[in-house]
Amino acid sequence: RFSSVQAALDAATAGDTVTVCSGVYKGNLTIGKNLTLIGTRGAGQATVLEGSGDSSVVTVLDNVTATIRSVTI
Repeated sequence: RFSSVQAALDAATAGDTVTVCSGVYKGNLTIGKNLTLIGTRGAGQATVLEGSGDSSVVTVLDNVTATIRSVTI
């Protein structure tokens, strides 16, 4: 539905749950609103967030509460 995990996070509203299909997703993420990010498993494959190597893979902005489950970082 979205072109990237970051696009899904940006489109979410506070309190939403963003579900990410299994697979490897490259790039760093910034979470700027209170939400839950959940990975799924499919055919034995996990949900993996693979950063670009130049900063944190996931950044949660100040005064934001994020729950991240079932994701390998």
